[in-house]
Amino acid sequence: MGDIPAMNNLSLIRENRGLSQRDLADMIGVSQPTIQRAESEAPSAKLDTYKKCAVLLKVELWEIFSTRDEAEDKVISLYRNADSQSRERMVRVLLAVQNSEIEADL
Repeated sequence: MGDIPAMNNLSLIRENRGLSQRDLADMIGVSQPTIQRAESEAPSAKLDTYKKCAVLLKVELWEIFSTRDEAEDKVISLYRNADSQSRERMVRVLLAVQNSEIEADL
C-alpha cells in the first residue's frame, strides 16, 4: 500500500513553514505517524491534533481544511482589507464579470 495523498492543507502549510512531519510532531508532542494520519485525514486522526497544529502554525483551524484556491484567497484578502466603498465596487465588478460570462454562454 503506497502513501495516502494529503486531503487537506496541513502538509502544504507545514512545508511552507520549512518543517518536516517529525519537526511538527515534536513541537506539538505527538508522534510523526500522528502527523502523517492528520495530513491524510485518516479516520483515526484526532481533532485535537489539528487544533494543536493550527495553533503552532499560526493559522485558523478552517484554513487546514479549506478548499479555496490562490485566486479565491487573493479576492477574499483584498475584500477584507478594503474600505466599505471599495468593497461595494468589488462586488459590482465581480457581478458584471459573472453576468458577461453568462451572456456569452447564451
